[in-house]
Amino acid sequence: MASSSEAPFAPAVRVGDHAWVSGAVAIDHLGQVVGTDTNEQARTAFANMSDALTGVNMTMSNVVQARIFLTPNADWAAVARVFKEAFADVRPAATMVRIHSLALPELLLEIEATAVDQNRC
Repeated sequence: MASSSEAPFAPAVRVGDHAWVSGAVAIDHLGQVVGTDTNEQARTAFANMSDALTGVNMTMSNVVQARIFLTPNADWAAVARVFKEAFADVRPAATMVRIHSLALPELLLEIEATAVDQNRC
């Protein structure tokens, strides 16, 4: 998988007050998978989501919906704990779905999100 600068899609796209974050995964800026356990991969994926939001002048506090895709080997409870930490006082709508696999077999989860800049609405 390519780094975000080499990927054929944007990490996030903003149109007006809304932004859509592409699937954030546990991949570093060199395109390498980070971590072998769910906790570490979730922390990296949420950090990557935060970076993508920063790129469109938003933060995690702007997220109104998150969709989390988990492989069979992912620990949903670990993801839920990291989710709670990542969003702190923000409580976006969320869906967690168990799937067969992701693009790379080492990946345990992928997160996509929708954000709204409520200051501009």
